[in-house]
Amino acid sequence: MGLKISSSHKSPSYLEFKKDRKELKDLKDELRSLKQEIYDSSFEKERIFLQSLWRYEGASQRTVSIAQYLLFCRNNPIPEVQLTYISCLLENNEQELALVGLKDYINKHGTYKIHDFLPVAHLANNNGFSNELISQAHYLFDHLENNRKNNKFDFFFKK
Repeated sequence: MGLKISSSHKSPSYLEFKKDRKELKDLKDELRSLKQEIYDSSFEKERIFLQSLWRYEGASQRTVSIAQYLLFCRNNPIPEVQLTYISCLLENNEQELALVGLKDYINKHGTYKIHDFLPVAHLANNNGFSNELISQAHYLFDHLENNRKNNKFDFFFKK
């Protein structure tokens, strides 16, 4: 009398196992991608908020405090946040601190987007960190600043 073991449960084949692992890996990759999108989205919203605040309040204490929080506490990786902070420092005549911030920025991001922030482009050009776009932004900044100092824009504001 032989002993017969029967099982209604069939063990998965190697191909089924491999397919299941691939599906699991794809799901993990998709989840990782979604998490990254959420992460990036929150930083992008912070950038928009900070730049809007700077546009409407200038380099107020609130703007500077929020920029510092985003950079140093929140560790916001979006370059425009650091450039906005450096612009605020320049607007508040904190040249030395702005230069330290610029050097740190260049170490992290190179000259990326500096030309979009005219005061920072001016600082960069004056300290030997320049390229064609930064030189053009520096030139534009100089002309706007000279016109502002010579009250050439006053006729726009007179009634």
